[in-house]
Amino acid sequence: MKTYQKNILWAGVYLAGLLAFCFAAMYFSQKDLLGAFIAFPIFMLLFTIIVMKDVKIFSVLSFVTMLLTAFMVFAVAAEQKNGIFLSAEAEKVFMIVFPIILSFVLVNGIFWGKTKQSWKRLVGFILSGFSVFFLLVFGMSSPNYSENFIYTRIFLIILFILSVYLIRTKKRNLKITGILGVVLSIIALILSALLFAGQTYTPVEKQEAEIIAFIDPKVKEMFAAYNNDDYDNFCKYCGADLMAMNAVSPMIDKKADLGNLVSFGEPKISQVMDFYYVEYQVRFEKQASTFYLSFMLTDFSEGSTIYGFSVFDQPDL
Repeated sequence: MKTYQKNILWAGVYLAGLLAFCFAAMYFSQKDLLGAFIAFPIFMLLFTIIVMKDVKIFSVLSFVTMLLTAFMVFAVAAEQKNGIFLSAEAEKVFMIVFPIILSFVLVNGIFWGKTKQSWKRLVGFILSGFSVFFLLVFGMSSPNYSENFIYTRIFLIILFILSVYLIRTKKRNLKITGILGVVLSIIALILSALLFAGQTYTPVEKQEAEIIAFIDPKVKEMFAAYNNDDYDNFCKYCGADLMAMNAVSPMIDKKADLGNLVSFGEPKISQVMDFYYVEYQVRFEKQASTFYLSFMLTDFSEGSTIYGFSVFDQPDL
């Protein structure tokens, strides 16, 4: 194939990449995630192919275009307001789009890092370094919405794959870097899980309303039974573990000290990992101070039970 024919071919591939970028941006703006996640990797792949073919001006142009268009799509896809994601779905899109971008930047950065041109090697090393940094930071960070924690694993998986690739290279220093990367990936995986376990979340408004609709009537019925000395029905909504605990240390046994429950405050709700906590500020007949009833749920769908229950003299939420 003659030179001008090759140039026409690569120009066509470059234009196809731009066209795929336009479709990706359009699909993301229209919330058509299926179309977006088809078009998005396609245009990144087309530009990457041109970069790796090292086709004169097209290689540099494609490298720059890939970076600019990728982050333009990223800006469209990640819906934020004052740095906060507008919904769990918006954060999920971010947690998928960003590692895809970083993986392609890494591939291109590593390729340029292996070329003979010093300025390309420098750019490649800088971009690869930034990519590894972002993979580590976002892989260890707890998301704004608890259900998206699983997507932080994507960042660490990419970092692990990169480390394995470095181990398989022939240079000793890269092998050592790869081994350290594997160890770091595993440590980050464990540490991020521990950090997430201690993270407290406030359920979104719709979820909060569903939790209140589930727990509120049950709590009122439980303490109506408590006030009426109805031992049999006090724990009718308790799960097996809570029922066993209540059998050992019945709440109704505390009535001699507390007296009847005379008032309920508004519930406060939080989430830690897969547990939901609902806390009521209450007053008991024989106590001058305020008490707090805390209920633990693992589910709030129809037919679910209350997992845990406790009484405190200080707020827990």
